[in-house]
Amino acid sequence: MEGISDIVYHGTTLGRMADIAKTNRIMTSGTFGSDSDEIGNKGKFYFLSTARSPLAFKEGYPLVKDGKVRFTLDGRKLGQKYGGTPLDYWRDRTSGGKSEMEDRIVTDEAWIENASDYIKEIVVYLPMLKGRVTDPDSILDAIASGKMTKYEYIPNLDIRYSEMRDLKEINDYAQSNGIPLKIIPTAEKENEFYMNKQLSAITYDDFEKMRKELGVDPKETSFAGKERDAFHTKLRNATTYSLLPGLAEVVNMLERGELSSEGYPRRDAMIAVKTDLYNWSNTPNFSETEPPDYDDPQKEEIRRKFFEGQIIVTEQDIDGIIERLTRFNYEAPSIFGTEFQGARSRPYMRPYLQQFTSYMRQNELANVRELVKHLEEKIKQVQGA
Repeated sequence: MEGISDIVYHGTTLGRMADIAKTNRIMTSGTFGSDSDEIGNKGKFYFLSTARSPLAFKEGYPLVKDGKVRFTLDGRKLGQKYGGTPLDYWRDRTSGGKSEMEDRIVTDEAWIENASDYIKEIVVYLPMLKGRVTDPDSILDAIASGKMTKYEYIPNLDIRYSEMRDLKEINDYAQSNGIPLKIIPTAEKENEFYMNKQLSAITYDDFEKMRKELGVDPKETSFAGKERDAFHTKLRNATTYSLLPGLAEVVNMLERGELSSEGYPRRDAMIAVKTDLYNWSNTPNFSETEPPDYDDPQKEEIRRKFFEGQIIVTEQDIDGIIERLTRFNYEAPSIFGTEFQGARSRPYMRPYLQQFTSYMRQNELANVRELVKHLEEKIKQVQGA
């Protein structure tokens, strides 16, 4: 492989950077379902996109307006463990024949572990001050005369508590690992985010001092609200609409030489339990009252999985997967390719991607098309036995 540049950059959000800070690992993207990614990945199943210039996050990979993060990576250290390949996504879209190259880090691992070994600097754009026009007529005057529009800076009261929490997590991580953290606190200086130097950047302590002096004090969700939000997250995660959990169950059954949806919970039972639990969680002080319980063992087991946030696969899910792989096999590669694409940015779906990675390596399958064909043949063997 061609290798990785000595210095590269990766852009993300405050929330994703906080996840990196908590786990000290960077989640990679999967090539599953994307022909272009598969071609650029040199036979590897995962990759991390990096840019050779921070300007890429303005022109090529635009990030969210506020609360964005980019960090600098040591390409030399990365190159000691990972392969790399240059890609050019913009050669047909940039003016003057110029192009900004991506250095893609390719790997068979779902995570880049020990991220602090590679991160050299973290830059955050989170404006505590935003401009406000004080005289609307001055906009027209400025256009006519070439003078500056009249405006003033005011505290940004739209900053959320979650952003303050994530920023603290990032600062603690940076301090404990000796990584410089630079915060750009004013909207006027946003362009510095895309430069190599941030002359207006301040430290986290100075940012907190500014926040308190300006009276920006976003409120934390109440304890009951946090409990409810956490439980609702479990309800959502347990009832994922992805096809991959069902596909994983089918793969497990085929490995055992069997194929049957018997014993899996009914979808109507799952929906009934979810509705009961959702209604219970929306009652005042729900965490202090007993949740619904059931005489039906199947519903009781479904309830347990909801409380643990464990993905529930129903008999209809299994039957649907088998039907897609056999009766509708002509459209299966496209459908499952889309499913893999959608799952690769969701951390809670990562175990399924890792399972399929291992299975595909063991059976020498290069992509989703080959996986679908392989499973179709396995189903025919089991059904014909």
